[in-house]
Amino acid sequence: MNKGRLEAFSDAVIAIIVTIMILEFKTPETAEMKALLENAPYFFAYIVTYLFVGVAWYNHHYMFSLTKRVTKRIYWLNNIWLLSMSFLPVATAWAGRFINSRAQNISTMWFILLG
Repeated sequence: MNKGRLEAFSDAVIAIIVTIMILEFKTPETAEMKALLENAPYFFAYIVTYLFVGVAWYNHHYMFSLTKRVTKRIYWLNNIWLLSMSFLPVATAWAGRFINSRAQNISTMWFILLG
């Protein structure tokens, strides 16, 4: 398999992941600053996840720059990695919604996803 095609597919999936994450950011109903600040917890979760995705994307391209050819193993490992990345919009929305919650399960999920 041509590694350029796999890189392009991965780039497309990551772009969709980031797009879904920003679509979760709701437009305030009023023009007051208070309405915008109500979305601050999700915005914080979005920024953290966006930075994580950016670092993961950079490392992904760096690893592919060192790869001579794509084997079946690399192909399937890449798909599993993309599958795990596709859960980030859900985790981001969940963490943003319950960021002030003291529930143990939120921090546990972030540690599992960001591993």
